[in-house]
Amino acid sequence: MTSLVQDFATLFAGNLRSFGQWDPATGNMITEKSEVTLQHYADHLGGKMGLGVVPITDGGTVLFGCIDVDNHGKGSDGSDIDIPKLVEKIEHYRLPLVATRSKSGGAHLYLFGEEYLPAKLVIRLLNSWRDMLQIPNHVDIFPKQDSLTTSSGEKSLGNWINLPFFDKDKTVRYAIDDKGQKMSFELFISYAQSRRVTVAALQEMAHREHLEAPPCIQKMIHTGVESGSRNDSMYNVVVYLKRARPDSFFDDAMALNRTMFDKPLGPAEAKKVIRSASRRDYLYKCSEEPCKSLCDRKVCVTREFGISTDESKELDAQDQLPQFTELIEYQSEPPRWGIHVNGKLIANIPTIILRDPAAMGTLIFEQLKINIPKITQDSWRRRILDPLIPTLRVIEVPKEASASGIIAAKFNEFVQKADLTSDGTNTEDRKALTRNIPVVQVINGVRCIVFRGTAFSEFLKRNKAEVMTGMDLWTSLRRDCGADHDKLRIPGGKPINVWFAPITEDHEVKVDEPKFRSEF
Repeated sequence: MTSLVQDFATLFAGNLRSFGQWDPATGNMITEKSEVTLQHYADHLGGKMGLGVVPITDGGTVLFGCIDVDNHGKGSDGSDIDIPKLVEKIEHYRLPLVATRSKSGGAHLYLFGEEYLPAKLVIRLLNSWRDMLQIPNHVDIFPKQDSLTTSSGEKSLGNWINLPFFDKDKTVRYAIDDKGQKMSFELFISYAQSRRVTVAALQEMAHREHLEAPPCIQKMIHTGVESGSRNDSMYNVVVYLKRARPDSFFDDAMALNRTMFDKPLGPAEAKKVIRSASRRDYLYKCSEEPCKSLCDRKVCVTREFGISTDESKELDAQDQLPQFTELIEYQSEPPRWGIHVNGKLIANIPTIILRDPAAMGTLIFEQLKINIPKITQDSWRRRILDPLIPTLRVIEVPKEASASGIIAAKFNEFVQKADLTSDGTNTEDRKALTRNIPVVQVINGVRCIVFRGTAFSEFLKRNKAEVMTGMDLWTSLRRDCGADHDKLRIPGGKPINVWFAPITEDHEVKVDEPKFRSEF
């Protein structure tokens, strides 16, 4: 018997500075600040005093870890957790766990080490397996800390867990084997010893379990994905694999395609999705399904290949944004845009405004009285505009209704202020330019309308036609009216900056005597 007690103590060896005890007579639990002894293990197995052990050593290693699945919320009848069903899942995923019934009718799922294992790695794997087994994420994982060293450099006591097989001959804390059958204490010892793992084996499991992936990706890999989300799921998996395994991501993605889905993507389609998702350094689609429903943002920021803290803050801000749906392009010159915000259309948006989140925030507040949180321009593009591009609807706009069409029409009106009957050879006519009146002159052998830029700008302002200003205005004139600029000498004066455009058939020639009148 002493040998079995020693084997039990070896399986459940823990911290040497403290342990827990449970008095079956009173139900009291206390923490003892001393080293646990072999006698304590014997008293536990004999039913004299319950024993709890702190798994983690002062060096940050463990010989055992545990997923503590309580039975809270299992119904008014106080029914136990279905441990054989849990064991079925454990065997399905080939996990090195040993299941025991807990004192409260829950389950303790133990991992045992053949040698001391890094506590940090054990915690990460147990959390991963918890998700894989579809156990709620609020359950306790032991050890609860990956280090007992506090910020001040002192050592904390850690947390202890009640051991199985209290009063082993009459115990209610028995173990369940891989067939779902109750085991004796003796069988438990040999069974647990046979499932112990090494550090190397644990590291290989960690690699296989994608511990550094975002929780949503990890859950997709472990529990599978419905067929309707295959393409989106594969996209996010590839984004992760390209970061985590740049040399083998393509083959790894193809392998996961065969295991993640009940009906895998066909080879050609899978290759297409993988190549498309790998062309650039894309981001995870956190705000879209299936990631959205599987998101655990607080955990994700702790993962090596999860989102960054800044991305998490951006997503928090995005959660407060209104709903942006359809994007519309009005094919004017230049183009204008429309976007649905909370189901309402904001139209006639210049491109420069659409791409600026601050300017769009102002526009949305002015038209819809909705405040939107601060969001970076990059995040606005990636998380708002880019997802809307597939929804883009194009609406053709008549030329005359476009900004450039309006400018061209107003230019033709402006031209009528000149003497269009002139042959353009009289340089004295140029004096009218000082009064902001356009004139006809021959420029490079071509009859042209010559005018000052400020005169045309003021004309547009007076006619409430400032649909373009600055560079956009002059670019439009150059493109649509053939305009250009130069310096022109005024008789008896200095050269001045002017614009000129060839006289065309669009310019209606007036036969009436022109009336030269300053516009000012």
